[in-house]
Amino acid sequence: MDNSTIEQSVHILNSCDDTATKASKASENDPTEEEASGAADKSIVKLTKAERRAKLKKSKKEAKKQGKEAEPKVKQTPQEAVLAEVKEDLTAEEAFESKKNKLGELGIALLADPTSNTKSLKEILQICKDNNQAIVKLGLLSLLAVFKDLIPGYRIRLPTEKELK
Repeated sequence: MDNSTIEQSVHILNSCDDTATKASKASENDPTEEEASGAADKSIVKLTKAERRAKLKKSKKEAKKQGKEAEPKVKQTPQEAVLAEVKEDLTAEEAFESKKNKLGELGIALLADPTSNTKSLKEILQICKDNNQAIVKLGLLSLLAVFKDLIPGYRIRLPTEKELK
């Protein structure tokens, strides 16, 4: 290959590159610019307005995602670590109080109308399966109190012949 052939090849590549750049800019900005330039290739697909918006939205989302990944993680100071631990303790205390109140409400509902609130027994049993031993004890004591009040009102007897059929 001689230098003139190489120069021609480079010139052709540059002109194709310029045409593709103009066409992509024209399709992003305004469709009338592409028609006015006349240099755009007809094989290039024009994006609709909705597709351009979606593409822009996607690129912004990816840039934001990359920005979050690039953020350096800040080490916690001892004060922040203690503060996080205190918040965790407070939420644990709030959860304990919440479960305690729930046990009380369920027990009262059961005592008020045992036949329509039988689901409350299941809920109390679910609370009794908690990992916190204090909650388990309170749940079992609540069940004991409920059963102690309910059982004397119900008579235990053998089923009749009619009930057996």
